[in-house]
Amino acid sequence: MATPEEEAVSAPMSLGAHLDELRRRLVVCVLALAPLVVAGMLAYRQLWQVILLPARRAIAWMGLPPDRLSQFFEMVPQSPAYPLFAVTRLAFYASLLAVSPVLLGQAWIFLSPALLDAEKAALRRIFTMGALLFAAGAVFGWMYGAPLALSFLIPFSAGLEGVRNLYGIDDYLSFLTRVSMAFGLASETPLVMWALARAGLLRCHHLRRHWRPVVMAVVVVAGILTPPEPFSQIALAVALLALMGAGYGLVRLAENKRFPRPPDDI
Repeated sequence: MATPEEEAVSAPMSLGAHLDELRRRLVVCVLALAPLVVAGMLAYRQLWQVILLPARRAIAWMGLPPDRLSQFFEMVPQSPAYPLFAVTRLAFYASLLAVSPVLLGQAWIFLSPALLDAEKAALRRIFTMGALLFAAGAVFGWMYGAPLALSFLIPFSAGLEGVRNLYGIDDYLSFLTRVSMAFGLASETPLVMWALARAGLLRCHHLRRHWRPVVMAVVVVAGILTPPEPFSQIALAVALLALMGAGYGLVRLAENKRFPRPPDDI
């Protein structure tokens, strides 16, 4: 027999009650996010070094000393306010990444009353692993994916007569953001494959039978997610294929658990 507390949880909520609960969750998210954004803007000099980090790493990978950065890489603001916008934008993105556990927790509090126990257990794992994989992929893209592309693009344009490497601040930050987001989304590949396998929608023989279209789809997706230049596209495509290899192993594990085979079945 259900306890009064369980009956209260399972009782349907009115639309007004749902909206009130949603408002409370949003207020908590804003209160968690706003102080970090302000703190990031106050530490704008340190944040600017984070913006320059991919370019510095690219210069280092080109075999040049750090003091040669301004010789091969310069940024110009499209307006007097653009440096402020760039710092604010990065502070917001960094704050989102830092408070993502709080944001996911609030989303979980709002959604969990409508879920069954089995669904709660599965989604709890998916939420946790998804957040960790996305954060790891985004950081990898910022630290390695973007510098790899810049290490090819900067010397290419610098070798053209009459061309100076002058980049708009907004264009440069958009490039970094797009590469980081692309690697973050790509890092979700093993988790998505595992979830589809657990649901019975993906089997190992599907991947083996259709590996050519899968590789073609990976190349197309890498081209869509990354900026229109080949180096980050190739890096993302290689990373996606490696992640799909890891996902294949997870699919096999999920498949063996869901569809156990006889010992003599190979």
